[in-house]
Amino acid sequence: MIDLTKNCQSKPPTRGQNIASSEPSKKQKEQRDGETENQRFGRNRDSHDTDDLDESPLQCARFRTLIEAAQSSLDDKSNGDPVFKFARALKAFELTVDTRLPQRELPSAFNIWWKLAASTLPTDTDREECLFLFLDAYAKAKTPLGSNVIQIALDRIKSSPPPPEVNRYESPKLKTLVHLCYELQLLAGENSFFLSVRDAASAIGLSKKSLMSVSSYMKGLIRDGIIKETEPSIRIERRATRYRYVSKRQFSKD
Repeated sequence: MIDLTKNCQSKPPTRGQNIASSEPSKKQKEQRDGETENQRFGRNRDSHDTDDLDESPLQCARFRTLIEAAQSSLDDKSNGDPVFKFARALKAFELTVDTRLPQRELPSAFNIWWKLAASTLPTDTDREECLFLFLDAYAKAKTPLGSNVIQIALDRIKSSPPPPEVNRYESPKLKTLVHLCYELQLLAGENSFFLSVRDAASAIGLSKKSLMSVSSYMKGLIRDGIIKETEPSIRIERRATRYRYVSKRQFSKD
């Protein structure tokens, strides 16, 4: 297995450090690490080792190095599993360099994140258990970190069949809202998905003046057992309500 962890042995210079010293600057270090990773994950890789990404380009965060992806996932202060965030950051890195990591190199990529994250995790966090969680999260992650999940779900609605639950309603707006929730759950995997009333209103063609009505629609879907609320919105943190699509379907796979 290629050892990717040696790029993380020394910490990047702290802010204010004399960049004229013999120690390389943060920018120089990132450029060096980026070149090393480009060699490992792109130009010097045999064609049978990995597949080029064939997905259509997504608007997401761009990470030129694994260190940058790992650090950015830790800097993301939104609620959520930090391991799953890194899995999504890794997806963004793959899109940036247009190369998918082979399965055998994922543990080494995880080592880079672990070196940065270990001190921020609960003291009883086990590395090997965390690695298993990461490998599972990577397999399930469908949206790169920083991507517009709502827009991706709306695009999927145009090309994918709706779930059978839409047949419970005759209203086109309610059908679209159910389909949107379904696609958001598919993208979230086994995690809850977030959806603000404002985004829901825009998705079904209503204006800001109809936010109260859309809020009632969401509550109606909860009463009907289509979705359930897992976390309420927090206005002061500008955090949308979290939901889960209630169905016997498994959402770990499309």
